[in-house]
Amino acid sequence: MKLPKIFVVGFIIFLSFFLLSSCTQNDQPASEDTGTQQTSVTSSDDGTTQTEEQPPPPAEEPPPTKAADTDADGVIDADDNCADAANSDQLDMDSDLIGDVCDTDKDGDSVANNADNCPAIANANQKNSDQDSDGDLCDQDNDWDMDTVLNTDDNCPGDANTDQWDIDMDGTGDVCDDDSDGDTVANEKDNCPYYSNIDQADTNDSAGGDACDGEIDGYMTSLVKLPLASGSALGGPEKTRLKSVWSVAFLKNAAGKFLYIGEGANDGRISKTTLNSDGTVSEIKAVLTNFDNPVGMAASPDQKSLFIGDYIGATSGILGRVDLNDNGDMISFKNKASPLYSTAYSMYYSTSPAVSNDGKYVYLASIENATWKKSKIECQEIDPDTHEAVGGPKTVKQIETTSTYTVLGSLAFHATGEDKGQLYIVDYRGYKVSMINVEGCDAVSDMQTVVENIKDKDNVILAPLGAAISQDGSKLYFTIGNASDWTARGAIMVQDISTETGLANGNPTLVAGNLNEAGWKDGKPEDSRFYFPTALALDDENKRLYVAELYNDTVKMIQLGDNWTTATSVSNLIGFVTLTANEKKIAADIKNAAGVTVSPEINGIKYVYASSPHSQTISKFKYDVPRGVITSGKTLIGTLYKGGLKDSFPGTKFSGLRNIVFSSPTDLQKERWFLYAADYDNHAVRCIHLNPATGEVFGTVNAVITVASGIANNVKNPIDVTVSGDGKYVYIVNHYGGNNDTGYLSYIEVDPDTCYPKKSSATIIDGTTVSNARPAGIAFHKKYIYYTTAGTDSRIKRIEINPENGSPNGGVEVVAGSETAGNAAGMPQVAKFYNPYGIAFSPDGKFIYVADRANRSIRRVDLNDDGTAKYVSANIVGGSVSDIISIDGFGPAASFAYPYYLTAIPVGKNGTALLVSDDYSNSIRMIR
Repeated sequence: MKLPKIFVVGFIIFLSFFLLSSCTQNDQPASEDTGTQQTSVTSSDDGTTQTEEQPPPPAEEPPPTKAADTDADGVIDADDNCADAANSDQLDMDSDLIGDVCDTDKDGDSVANNADNCPAIANANQKNSDQDSDGDLCDQDNDWDMDTVLNTDDNCPGDANTDQWDIDMDGTGDVCDDDSDGDTVANEKDNCPYYSNIDQADTNDSAGGDACDGEIDGYMTSLVKLPLASGSALGGPEKTRLKSVWSVAFLKNAAGKFLYIGEGANDGRISKTTLNSDGTVSEIKAVLTNFDNPVGMAASPDQKSLFIGDYIGATSGILGRVDLNDNGDMISFKNKASPLYSTAYSMYYSTSPAVSNDGKYVYLASIENATWKKSKIECQEIDPDTHEAVGGPKTVKQIETTSTYTVLGSLAFHATGEDKGQLYIVDYRGYKVSMINVEGCDAVSDMQTVVENIKDKDNVILAPLGAAISQDGSKLYFTIGNASDWTARGAIMVQDISTETGLANGNPTLVAGNLNEAGWKDGKPEDSRFYFPTALALDDENKRLYVAELYNDTVKMIQLGDNWTTATSVSNLIGFVTLTANEKKIAADIKNAAGVTVSPEINGIKYVYASSPHSQTISKFKYDVPRGVITSGKTLIGTLYKGGLKDSFPGTKFSGLRNIVFSSPTDLQKERWFLYAADYDNHAVRCIHLNPATGEVFGTVNAVITVASGIANNVKNPIDVTVSGDGKYVYIVNHYGGNNDTGYLSYIEVDPDTCYPKKSSATIIDGTTVSNARPAGIAFHKKYIYYTTAGTDSRIKRIEINPENGSPNGGVEVVAGSETAGNAAGMPQVAKFYNPYGIAFSPDGKFIYVADRANRSIRRVDLNDDGTAKYVSANIVGGSVSDIISIDGFGPAASFAYPYYLTAIPVGKNGTALLVSDDYSNSIRMIR
């Protein structure tokens, strides 16, 4: 039956709507595969419909099954070397396909982790040298051999060697080096294993080769030294040697920045130091040596002149001047021959002048030296262009006291207007810094106290000395110490003066150093130590403060912080010595080393003892005899940098120690050793009991005994001592008269088993009082005391001694030297010495060795069998007098600063070595 056309059309529309609705239901896409066959319906032109079946679309692939990752570390179990323990890094140090986090032996050394002393480093032998919880290969202590040196720093990490000695400097320590001296001859075959001698020469067929058989050939090395040294040499910062640094002044011009230094020694030298951009030194050279003691300096505002406060003597001083060219070098000068003016009184301490900002006025202080109760501040008007004096000086302020002292030191000026300013005045013995307002040369206010009564921990009031003011006038820097004993203190302080009146704003604070101690250390400000800081100079940026140190013979630089009141570092700028790591370990405080002696030998060890008149201590050094080196050092006795007279130990005090000596080598068999010391300022000879087993002070009770003391008891300023062979008599060199070059010898009887004196007074045996014939050194040999005399009469003499009572057995006999000083070898009667001091005999008694101080050399005297002189040699070592500087080396190529005392020690089978105290170089030198 044929359906009506309209019905067919309606059915088609209905069917299309139905299908569309089905396709969009549930937001399913129209092309979604239902998995069934589809039918296509079309309408033809004649109105008929046609139906065509279509094949279903291909079925979509089901999603893959997700791989397992049990430990959720991002690595599927099939690839994970620890499937049950998260380890995304998959580390496997022993490459056994088992990850470290789940491997019971992760380093693969066959030792389980829980039993392995290095679980992360393979070490099947489990070696653990220091027996802690960690094996050697992973020991965080890093000190396998337990010698207190970390493995990373240890030149023998497997062999204990705290001293780290490395003679041939090849990086391998001597104890583990098969060729310690680097001469290509193995130690076991080397006849001098610690001295390079590839030829193995042994001309005398001794136990050792020529290089180490002990014959003194004149090779000198520094055995112990400090990082500071004195002298006269100029050049780079390490070569330069200064002495008695009083003053410093900073100057800047178009050519650069310069620091000028004034010395009390070295002929009153003024030196110019060229500074680098960081404030350090590039070059040093002398400007002139035409002043006596340039104790103060200040630069003119135009930077073309230096005004000099020159201390001439106990009753006079002058204001001098040095004119400079554009390079900072001298054009002309005015010293005491033509001064700007002569001061009313003396300038005993660091009296730095102050210059007004316009250059029209120079202010200078002086003191009446006889009583220290009068001081004066004077003002000299200056032409600001020519720097010549205009008229004479005027008195700004006269200070007089009745019960207290007044000793004015440095002055500092801050401008407040035209011809106006605030003048800051340091009163060293008034223990304060004051300020006075000035207009030109006139005082317009009373003196007002800015700083006073600064005390140390012992409640001692300290004394200021040097001063400097910041560029903006807000900060006052000053040095401070103990007025009666500067060896005990040394510090730099700052006071805020930013008030309108220029007076103190709050209390002063410490910049660097220590109010309770002195010393020579640099480094962190709180660790630094100063030794009589006398003057200050501030650079143009307020970044660096330069400090003159009188007793350290150097200049230090303090790097200031941004607030100008704190420091970031303190460094030795000039006159220092770079020490090796080994030298730093053994450097005890032997500032201006005076005495040196050596103990008897026990098991290959001797102890070297050295005295210091400045640190007021005796130091002890452990000396390894076979190797000829010092392996440790320490302060033995004395109160560091604090003088006094006190016998009890600890807390013993000395004052101005000179030479020291052991009573006798035979004491090796005794219960105690006795070390005698010449205590110069105490007018005393002291005896220290030592334990032979350790070389330390023996006990506390009666450990130190004052054997002889007091001028009335014939002991005055002793500088050297010696002891008779039986230990019964102590012979003393007394430097009576100080600079008058006179003195005498005395002796006292003691108990050889206790060193207690048997009577209270020493007996004079050579009362020499002739000028220029002062006894200087002494040594006992057989039945004689041999001694040196210094001055024009520079000779060696001897006196025969009666063994029964220690008294002279005859008169004085000249051994060697002529009546005039000099430096000449030859027969005894024509040979010349110049200020010979220390004297020592070779162990076999065939030679005398002499420290020829002014010739800066060591001399040898060959002896006949009866102890008389046969011949006097030329300089064995040293002898250069052009520059005062210490240089190691051979013979004349080596040099001393100033040799003082010496001792001879046996070396090898029949040989000798000398130990010499080198005063200015702060060192003990060895000559072999």
